[in-house]
Amino acid sequence: MPGSLIQSLWSTWERIFHRLWHVQPISDDGPYLFYISEQRYLGHKFEVDGVTVSRFDKVFELHMNNELIVHILREQKSAVSIAVRLLQEAKRAFPAMSRFVSKPEYDHIKVMYGVTFINRSVERFGFHTFPIRRRLLAGMTTWYLKKLFVIVNPLGAKLIQDHPETLVPRVVAISRARFLEEFPADTSDESNVVPASEHVPS
Repeated sequence: MPGSLIQSLWSTWERIFHRLWHVQPISDDGPYLFYISEQRYLGHKFEVDGVTVSRFDKVFELHMNNELIVHILREQKSAVSIAVRLLQEAKRAFPAMSRFVSKPEYDHIKVMYGVTFINRSVERFGFHTFPIRRRLLAGMTTWYLKKLFVIVNPLGAKLIQDHPETLVPRVVAISRARFLEEFPADTSDESNVVPASEHVPS
């Protein structure tokens, strides 16, 4: 019961957060692993793919679909199978994300970034990863992910103990130009559309 209550409160907070920060689905044919929002960057200056991001620059913030992640954490029984499934979902989402970010009204946005624990092997997709420079944010994010992991997965505590490096959040970033180079937008490509019922139980 406590776990169900926590999940209910967390889901409510997710909906409020999405509304306040204008977080949008990358496509209506989802669900996909990512949501996206246009924001002004408020962190430390960084560079990715030759593009410098300074405070107050407009960027795309990538947010995780936590409902889908919870489903995966419940379904998979090992750290390896979780990592493989998450990477599969990320790859499946990229064509839809490409169609979203390629819209002409977003030409002023140069960089896409997010903070996530899904950061292993993302370099193969053209992304770069950086440690979170703000210790408080890094600590809070790690604590949140571990608590969520334990709540939704009966083996969560043991997996964290055996693989403490699994839930280490990092900044993941890529320039919009590089992303569109890696995943050219094709509005006629529906080959990656998978019915929602195959990913999140009703």
